Amino acid sequence: MLRRLLGPFALAALAFVALPQGAPAQGDPVAVFRQVIDARNRADLAGVMALFAPDAVRRDGSCQPSCSGTDALRRSFEDNIAEHFQAAVLTAQAAGSTVTARAELRSDRFRALGAERVISSFTVEVREGKIVLWSSTLDASDAQTAAYQAALRARAGQPGSTPAQLPRTGEVAVPSAPPWLVLGSLLVAVGIAALRRGRAA
Repeated sequence: MLRRLLGPFALAALAFVALPQGAPAQGDPVAVFRQVIDARNRADLAGVMALFAPDAVRRDGSCQPSCSGTDALRRSFEDNIAEHFQAAVLTAQAAGSTVTARAELRSDRFRALGAERVISSFTVEVREGKIVLWSSTLDASDAQTAAYQAALRARAGQPGSTPAQLPRTGEVAVPSAPPWLVLGSLLVAVGIAALRRGRAA
């Protein structure tokens, strides 16, 4: 009798152990999002790409205006891994197939402009266990992130930060005289020349 009762439990336990560990739950978009974050943190490019649909689109600081398709996505994540990109998820929740999240990001690129870390807000769409849209924007309400964005704009050179026209190297910029001054100077010169001619005669 005991053997009959324990049989189904033993089978269920065996099935649980046989499940591949770390496989994303098909109905849990947050789990898929977190797996991508973890794989990129481990520099596991294959693990990252396995969680994206072939027609997925990425829109963020690494893909401007966007990266679409497997090859473009792979190159963008290769660049992230090369710059030692690390993300720590602060919050993540799902509404249907859409994940909204916030994360703390670190990378060589951020540190090069004086930011030890920045904060980013994510919107991620998941379809049948695969990501079809990965979008994120930096959170300018965070002081460190705002400082990084200002440094980025300064490096890029914003319009209006330099005069519209500068003198060429070696030239001296001479201000133009008003027309009345030019005409007056000309009349004086003509008058002086006429006086000299009259004296000579």
